[in-house]
Amino acid sequence: MRATSGTAGACRNCGGLLLQGNLHVEPGSVAPNYGIYDVSWISLQDGPTMKEASFKLRDTDNKVIAQVTYTVKSNVNKILYNGLDTGIPWVQHKPNSIRIRVDLNSPRNTTLWIDGTTPVMSNVPFKESVSNFSNVAADFLGIDSGN
Repeated sequence: MRATSGTAGACRNCGGLLLQGNLHVEPGSVAPNYGIYDVSWISLQDGPTMKEASFKLRDTDNKVIAQVTYTVKSNVNKILYNGLDTGIPWVQHKPNSIRIRVDLNSPRNTTLWIDGTTPVMSNVPFKESVSNFSNVAADFLGIDSGN
C-alpha cells in the first residue's frame, strides 16, 4: 500500500489521502487483461458528516473500472456504485464489508456486494473503457482527509 496525505479545504488544489494496493505482476509481465478478480475491504465512516469518499479500481492508465463512493445527497447518507445509488445508506461508526468482482472476460463487467452474500448490483459495465486491472485505491482528494 502507498499512502500520501495532506489537509486543506474541499478544493481542487487541496491535499487528501491515497491508499493504494497494486496487483502483483511478475517482472517482465503485464497487468492482467483477462480473468476474474475479487477485491474486498472493510470501510467505516466515523464522522457524522462528510463530503465524499471514493474507493476506485483502476487499470494501468488510471482509468476507472469500478468506484464505490460514500456521500451525502439531500441530507441522506448514500453508498454509490459507479455513480448509481445502491439503496444502502452508510451509518456512522458501522463498518461496511465491500466486495467487488471484476470480470475481464467477455462480457466485461463487475458485481458488488455490501455486507452480505447476495450481490447488491450485478453485471455492471466498467465505469470507463479499460485494458487491464492494476490497482485498488482509497482516493480521498480535496476532502480534508487526514485532519
